[in-house]
Amino acid sequence: MNAGVTPADSPEYDRLAQRYAQERAKRIGDAYRYRPLSREGQFARFARDMYAHEIDREPVRTQVGVLIVGGGISGLVSAVELGRAGIEDYALVEKGHDFGGTWYWNRYPGVRCDTEAYIYLPYLEETGYVPTERYTVGDEIRSYLIDLADHFDITRRSFLGTTVVDATWDGERLRWIVTTDRGDEWAARYLLLGGGAQHMMRFPDIPGLETFEGYSFHSSRWDYEYTGEQLENLRDKRVGLIGTGATGVQIIPNLARKAAELYVVQRTPCAVDRRLDGPTDTDWFASLPPGWQRSRQESFERVLRGEEPKPGLVADQWTEIWGPPVLTGSETPEEIKAADAAEDFVQMERIRRRIDESITDPEVAAKLKPYFYRRCKRATFNNEYLPAFNRPNVHLIDTDGRSVDKITARGFVVGGTEYEVDCLIYATGQVFQSAMYVSGEFPIKGRLGSLLADEWEHGARSLHGIMAADFPNLLMVGSLVHAGPTVSAILPILEQAAHAAHIITSASAAGVPAVEPSPAAERHWCERVAELAPLVDESETCTPGNKIHVVDGKPLAHVVYGGGPFEYFRILRDWRDNGSWITDLRDVGRLAQPT
Repeated sequence: MNAGVTPADSPEYDRLAQRYAQERAKRIGDAYRYRPLSREGQFARFARDMYAHEIDREPVRTQVGVLIVGGGISGLVSAVELGRAGIEDYALVEKGHDFGGTWYWNRYPGVRCDTEAYIYLPYLEETGYVPTERYTVGDEIRSYLIDLADHFDITRRSFLGTTVVDATWDGERLRWIVTTDRGDEWAARYLLLGGGAQHMMRFPDIPGLETFEGYSFHSSRWDYEYTGEQLENLRDKRVGLIGTGATGVQIIPNLARKAAELYVVQRTPCAVDRRLDGPTDTDWFASLPPGWQRSRQESFERVLRGEEPKPGLVADQWTEIWGPPVLTGSETPEEIKAADAAEDFVQMERIRRRIDESITDPEVAAKLKPYFYRRCKRATFNNEYLPAFNRPNVHLIDTDGRSVDKITARGFVVGGTEYEVDCLIYATGQVFQSAMYVSGEFPIKGRLGSLLADEWEHGARSLHGIMAADFPNLLMVGSLVHAGPTVSAILPILEQAAHAAHIITSASAAGVPAVEPSPAAERHWCERVAELAPLVDESETCTPGNKIHVVDGKPLAHVVYGGGPFEYFRILRDWRDNGSWITDLRDVGRLAQPT
């Protein structure tokens, strides 16, 4: 469609817009609630580390220049960028028993990345690694990250199977005192929080959870001891799976082939597009020029933002379903909005047509069709998901936008009907776009004695999403809070990690042992973020997945930088190049200490 076709010109579009609003209203009125899982208590078993092993070491009590918390991509990239900046005095702490982050925890059957490996796996040019497929499976990603730690000499500085329990700023020593569950105590000049945004499971707060007498677990702690490595133990089991988001879409085809009966509980259908996968052409890969990975990463994001014509270097289904309409550049803002709405109509109708072409039962097909705007939920890509519902042992239990009524001793209840199962699997995803103090799961007490969690309770405040006033030498890498969002998180992580390393080296060169943003610099950035935040229109678009604090019609808590990733990257680089750190950061050692 072109910019001359407006939504008002199409009665069919008006009909769909009304359907979207109706579907949204159902979910607003009966939203899932999630319960936190503590290390102790009745539900602690759901959060246990399935891959833990014995670690025999003495507690560490020492000083360190930088303590990195997190052994996933954010933490590893931060370590690499510290090394490139000449910072060798660092240690890394990770609660998992190996590297990988979300790829350590998520090992469910069918797990793979939904963005291509050539742009997702960091430092491919430096390591020389060739991904086996375009869209890499989870085991390969985890193995690559473990090898990455070895390649950049991070492993020997790392303490795995170690959970941070407290981080408190010591104003006299000008250091973070960090303690762990293994009795460690680090006195760290800098504390760097490395992501962790997708390792925390979202566990639904459904009545009766404690009453189920069968076996149950969360998809991010897959229990292969129960299911069997090839799911062979499920051949005589009735399995219930709650959740049809990106995780459920990958799991369901595997369960469908092995379980005696599979009951899929769907609250909201996903937009499931094709996955254009295949083995890597090694000759093509070897022919790529220096700098190819950064160019490919940027091209992918620019196409999705409409800054580069489709299909771009990546040319995958992301750019098809989420890419903006083709424009001439002479359109008015109203015409651009109309063209985007028309493109939304085209892409979502294509997705719904694909369901009709794939599903033999019209009633099942109707229930699987998504009725929301294409960017409301993360798109998924799978060639086996829809055909799984043609199998006689697979039963779609659509809740029509409601929560599950309750869990019983024998199964679960939807719409007053009880479904008896032997096993319940919660494929309800992970906490996404969380603030670092949430994903870190430990208290962070700053210079004035306040907790970061309390300071951010009613809205994030930061400088560039990387530092916060009153929390000296605290650096946050990998969160989208106050940062430029991307579909693939790698680019922001690379930029933020390099920025953190620059702050450390610049302060060190100036002989300043502790820095934090000035109130004026932090306030200026927060105002800029708020100014560019999108207006919240409660009459249309998306069902919110998490509680959002709204002030004057704009979401200010955990909001991203509305200027986009490339403007955000430019701001960080200009800030480094023009020496803004001298005016925007203040020497904590010269501030009066609290009494």
